[in-house]
Amino acid sequence: MTIRNNKGVTLVELAIYAGLSAMVILVALSVTRVSQDMVQSSMTFAGLNEARNRILETLRDETAWKQTLANGANASTFWCLNNQVSCSGAGGTFTLVNSQGVVVSEAARPNSTDGLTKTGAPCSTYSASGNSACPFRFVVSWTARCPKATAFNPNPSCINPSIEFTAALQSGTGTQFKDLNVAAYDIVSVKQNTSATLASTCSKMGGTLQADNSCLMPYTNTQCPPNYYIRGFSNGQPVCQTLTAFRCQKGEVLLGVDSSGIAHCGPGCTASTSSAGSIW
Repeated sequence: MTIRNNKGVTLVELAIYAGLSAMVILVALSVTRVSQDMVQSSMTFAGLNEARNRILETLRDETAWKQTLANGANASTFWCLNNQVSCSGAGGTFTLVNSQGVVVSEAARPNSTDGLTKTGAPCSTYSASGNSACPFRFVVSWTARCPKATAFNPNPSCINPSIEFTAALQSGTGTQFKDLNVAAYDIVSVKQNTSATLASTCSKMGGTLQADNSCLMPYTNTQCPPNYYIRGFSNGQPVCQTLTAFRCQKGEVLLGVDSSGIAHCGPGCTASTSSAGSIW
């Protein structure tokens, strides 16, 4: 005998309907959860990109750089730049300041818990061990890029060097966001230090600043003896090399002189109307 309810639906049909409804609800919940995760990821990516761009824009701003140099919080890390002394081996984290002298909140100050929320908004409870309310932070730092030693200048000065800025995105332990590549947000930017004075720039090249603001180089007005040529400089003085006597054959031209002072000749160009092979 088939049992039906008041509407004529069997109990078996009701069970089937209930099962299907449960499956539909589970699928809907799953889709909703995936959709929410995608929205959250998009907001996180957009927020971090905006914070990164704000930092990069400030690092490239010359007025902001001057404000950053003058900021009292950076007196120690930028001491060599502000006092015109050698910056060899110098560098470290610093407080980033914009062109109005205001601290850029998107970049973490040294020795602070400054950070960013999941949407890239500034927060102050970042923890290396992880904090879901403040999971990210950008740490900015600088490194002095000193000139490399050369035969001409074996001991180059590192006063007012070029500067390499980096801004690294960090996330607390256990912070996980699908498809988020933290390293992709890192910043590397190189800046010429325009705060250098004319005197320090001249000194950096190995010269001496004159009263008329000209830079007198140590090899000025120097020359090699007769039958010698200058092959380079060492410690500001010319390195002279003897020039071996030579004579190129008719129709050849001087190609150059090697490190031993021996000249090398080669075919030259001749006028098509000349049978004498004159050089032109």
